[in-house]
Amino acid sequence: MFKRLRLIWDILTFKGGDGYMVDVYIALIVHTDITHRTIDTVPAALKDAVLAGLNAIGLDGYGQPLPQG
Repeated sequence: MFKRLRLIWDILTFKGGDGYMVDVYIALIVHTDITHRTIDTVPAALKDAVLAGLNAIGLDGYGQPLPQG
């Protein structure tokens, strides 16, 4: 059991730990119509990074396009 948990941990932290989780939350919010995930479901420690990533691709924290202008 421990070996299996260690393998999962190694996979998750291979890309840099929190950076990987930020990417996961961004992907979940991009597909919010399927996953029903929004910025409200993101842990507080990751919210700023997730919002920055979403803004970089033109989305808000709810998967909606940012207003142009």
